[in-house]
Amino acid sequence: MQLKKSLEELGLTQNEITVYTYLVSKGESYGNQIYKDNSLDKSASYKAITALISKGFIVSSADSRNQLYKISPKEKIVSIFKQKKAEVENSKLSFLTALADVEQYSADHYHDENVQVFTGADAIDRYHRELIKGDVTLIRDLAASSIALAVAGDKKQLDKTMSWFIKERVSRGIQIRVMYDKESTPDEYDVSNVSLLKECRRYQKILNHQSMFSTFGDRVGFTTLKNGKYWALVIKDPLIVGLLNSIYDAMWEESEIV
Repeated sequence: MQLKKSLEELGLTQNEITVYTYLVSKGESYGNQIYKDNSLDKSASYKAITALISKGFIVSSADSRNQLYKISPKEKIVSIFKQKKAEVENSKLSFLTALADVEQYSADHYHDENVQVFTGADAIDRYHRELIKGDVTLIRDLAASSIALAVAGDKKQLDKTMSWFIKERVSRGIQIRVMYDKESTPDEYDVSNVSLLKECRRYQKILNHQSMFSTFGDRVGFTTLKNGKYWALVIKDPLIVGLLNSIYDAMWEESEIV
């Protein structure tokens, strides 16, 4: 990336560049999140943060116990280049060009950090582990087990995954709602069960969907078959999830309890 190259020309270390470009894409972040998300050593991460603050590249909140970091205003960054004009004129031009393209950089970074694809023999298990990962209190599913069975490939595989998934989900107190359409035929996985923190409802219209989608926390997951094999996609985006949850909840209120 042009941005990284310009920062290198300014003499920033690799850790400083990692922290700065991370904040460019995130907007702002707490210190502990910075070193965790970038797999940095804690002391090295805070050393880079301190250096970036002293050089004027980033600023921090006043709260010393739980500081929030973000990049300095563009005007401040420009002033840094102006101060070094004699030795970094070429870097200045390339850096400003890169700053003008922050949206593109963020889009690239978004894809890397916020989209996961699960394929292969263990894809169904890895996807279900994702469903209960992090701060999740409710899972919303749109699909019947008939579709889940088709996606899983066979009943044996589905039963194997469900056996550990249900146990883990319940142990963590995560509720689940399952909604399916009027043509779906329910089986043992499509029945409300208070002890399993599960509620199922039937939507009184035909949805004609050949895939499943679930929302959980700030993520949404889609599962289907591609070339006859299990395929899952997880997107981390609170805006998309909020919209899907609103649509789901409206349909849920119109559905019948099973």
